[in-house]
Amino acid sequence: GELVLGHVSVLTTFIMSPDGRYIITADRDEHIRVSWYPQGFNIESYCLGHEKFISAIHIPRHSPSHLISGGGDSVLKVWDWMAGTL
Repeated sequence: GELVLGHVSVLTTFIMSPDGRYIITADRDEHIRVSWYPQGFNIESYCLGHEKFISAIHIPRHSPSHLISGGGDSVLKVWDWMAGTL
């Protein structure tokens, strides 16, 4: 395989953006990172706000500008993932 990107913490989940231009990753330290693909070292945004690990992320087909995340804090958050805002 090819190294695309690295995280300081353990990755818990990842997805590709619908257009294939970004890889969106989540980790045990409450971070969601939006990176260019395949240049994973170029970071577009962070989605920060969970209080515990993130275990699931999803981009709805009917609303590709939004990202839904959930994890150990029992909260679902809906993000504008390009801006990194709720």
